[in-house]
Amino acid sequence: MTVETHALPAGKKHRCRAAATGGVLVALLVVGAARADVVGLAGKPPTIDVTITAFRGGQIEYRLSSGREAAGPIEEIDYLQITNWPLFSLAEKQQRDGHIRQAASNYERLLKQTQAPAQGELDRRQLLRCRLLRALDRQGAFDRAVEVYLEILDQEPDLAQRLRPSNLPSAGSTFLQAASKSLDEGIRRHGDDELARFLRQWRQTWPTTTTRPASGNGASASQPAGAVGVDAVKQLGQVQQSVGRGAFDEALKQIDAILKSSPDGAIAEVFFWQGRALLGRAGDNKTDEADTDRKRAGLAFMRVVIHFPGHALAPQSLYEAGAICRDSGNTEQAVRLWSELVRSYPAANEWVGRARQELEKNRELRVGN
Repeated sequence: MTVETHALPAGKKHRCRAAATGGVLVALLVVGAARADVVGLAGKPPTIDVTITAFRGGQIEYRLSSGREAAGPIEEIDYLQITNWPLFSLAEKQQRDGHIRQAASNYERLLKQTQAPAQGELDRRQLLRCRLLRALDRQGAFDRAVEVYLEILDQEPDLAQRLRPSNLPSAGSTFLQAASKSLDEGIRRHGDDELARFLRQWRQTWPTTTTRPASGNGASASQPAGAVGVDAVKQLGQVQQSVGRGAFDEALKQIDAILKSSPDGAIAEVFFWQGRALLGRAGDNKTDEADTDRKRAGLAFMRVVIHFPGHALAPQSLYEAGAICRDSGNTEQAVRLWSELVRSYPAANEWVGRARQELEKNRELRVGN
């Protein structure tokens, strides 16, 4: 079949060729996955028409169409497709495409559904834990990542060094506090064995906190700088629930209560959820009050970026701030913020991917005009 491209500009010719080539590759992968498994190691083309035979010791073992046996460490595998396991294959595609939240949600769903393997069967539960851990670490959900990491180690302690989460939150984060509690429980389970000692050493590399100066009456506080008390942490959970069910006014009142009760505890999560609540209350309304809420939301998100640049929520906050600027007609500022996101957080795949899409749309609009 001949495709006529003589009427297209040069740039569009290249895009058409690239799209056609990409379509062929995707089609090949789909055909391969329909009749066999696919294993994609980092930096290499996916190997199609294989049969995954086992997952043990952190290694995916598979048989090539030639009959040769091969294996790859799970932490170096970017992409998997397993025949007759469609939701897993979808989650793998979502993770590869940068849709990390959707991928993590599907892995979690599968983990609840999947039974322990029978003798000789592929250990799908352990495989799911490893793929979920990767998604959670990339997403910045450190507390849940540590939980899953410890579940993996309960079965295979030798994977401790290879699979430990690396996306550490900033000091005082509620993610860090919850993860520390989980780690304490894991250490207690293992007593004083080699794994417990490794976990203690690992925790020493986590972000440190500082102690506030003693108060005027001589009492000293052990509350970490930038952290909130236990009651405020519970309140923050209530804020998230309120936003989730659309009770934005209630969420904002809860946030005000947190800030009033612990003025030194304005952690990243407080500002982030303040921004989410303000945006939710503004909705699609075109009133002056809604415009004010959007501006306040933008300021809240930028507080996360400015005061907690290393926090897991900083990339999303920077993206949201850019989206607010775009929606208010300030396209140039939106472009600056998204460009900063791409520059400063290259590993934040989901939000960098979205920012790049927005930047590409903006370029296309400028070319069209």
